[in-house]
Amino acid sequence: MGSVYAEKGLYEEAQTAHEKAAAANPDWRWALARTYAMARRSDDGLWCLPCGWVEPNESPEEAAVREAREETGLEVQPRQLVGVFTRKPNVGHGPHSAIAIIYLCDLVGGTPRRSHEVVETRYWRITEVPGWHEMHQKYAEAAHGAWQGRQASHSSD
Repeated sequence: MGSVYAEKGLYEEAQTAHEKAAAANPDWRWALARTYAMARRSDDGLWCLPCGWVEPNESPEEAAVREAREETGLEVQPRQLVGVFTRKPNVGHGPHSAIAIIYLCDLVGGTPRRSHEVVETRYWRITEVPGWHEMHQKYAEAAHGAWQGRQASHSSD
């Protein structure tokens, strides 16, 4: 019970920080203060960005919004395509390649929560994540690079 209470405190602290940032700057990022919303998976216990498969008749952007909501309770709005990454077949992942389409998103609402796929949701700095799922550290670093690029372009305007 103590760890659940501590996690709730982290959510409240992050939510307050997001609300203050939104009041001060309407162009705030999901990557506020260099932290990212992360999910600890129920299948391997490792941390990842919210993710999942694209459903029939759904765009990758729509899938990103749906998966973030389903897995973490957070409402996001894709802001920028970060990149397209390929995980080639291997012994651990089977005979098929997987394509990951990563978006930098704005956090627009919601309350962090668990789901059947996620046992814990919290905000992490990339360098502090205790264990990464598959290629998700690479995805997070790419998203952070995109966020830094946006910040630099906004400051030069």
